[in-house]
Amino acid sequence: MARNKRRKHELNIGQFQDPGKDLFAFLFLMVMIFSFMVLISSQQIKKQNPSENSIEQKSSSAQTSIKPISKSLLGKLEKKENNLYIIFDNVYYNPKKDLNKLKDDKRIDIIKRKDGRVDKVLYLEKNKSSTVLLGEYLDIFQILNQEGISIAFSERM
Repeated sequence: MARNKRRKHELNIGQFQDPGKDLFAFLFLMVMIFSFMVLISSQQIKKQNPSENSIEQKSSSAQTSIKPISKSLLGKLEKKENNLYIIFDNVYYNPKKDLNKLKDDKRIDIIKRKDGRVDKVLYLEKNKSSTVLLGEYLDIFQILNQEGISIAFSERM
């Protein structure tokens, strides 16, 4: 009888399974299922938002563009003797007083659009070492804007 118990005990030891294997297999399956769910949901999000692939650009007058302009149209805004001047080829224009002179000397670019509208643009050179204050820029821009003239900053190339 003692032999039968020993033999039964030996058979039970051979059939003994490691609980760590079951836990590892369960965790592995859970990670795989979770990864699969994340992959599927990320593909569905991409399908729902196809517009994220590219930026939609609308045409506006404030678009940046590169186009050649003549040197006679490129001016600078500078401060001399506590007055602001727009300078074109060593010719000084006071924007508050000489607006008609600017127009007569053809320093303002006239751009005809396809829809029939006409834009008036004054090109100013970017000046990093300018002593003109932002408030002074705004005063000049307001004067020009009241006359229907927009400002475009340009660079020499």
